[in-house]
Amino acid sequence: EQQNAWCSLPVDYEYWKWRCELKRPFLYTDGDVVVGFLELDSDGHIDCVYTHPNYQRKGVAQALLSNAIEICDALNIERMYVEASHLIRPLFEKNSFTLTSPKVVIRNGVALPNWFMGRKKR
Repeated sequence: EQQNAWCSLPVDYEYWKWRCELKRPFLYTDGDVVVGFLELDSDGHIDCVYTHPNYQRKGVAQALLSNAIEICDALNIERMYVEASHLIRPLFEKNSFTLTSPKVVIRNGVALPNWFMGRKKR
């Protein structure tokens, strides 16, 4: 139910084309197949992290997040932040993000609990 709330069907390919051109996500590929992506805004906000179900728990999200952290550090972005789902929260905690506050997003009538988390540059 939660997965379907985030991904409305049918897929609006024009919207995703526009969003990808706007956000320019980092991609993780296996050959010529995109198996994960991460969107990083210029202010350090991680807007979206996705890993294909067949590639979960194989280091894809960690590699994408490590890349985003390196970029933010190189650009002297003092703070990164994210609204993390319960599934990805442990990854952010492992990477020095701390819990700021819980929240609930309502999307397509479905309550989606998540946590606002932040990480300061070391």
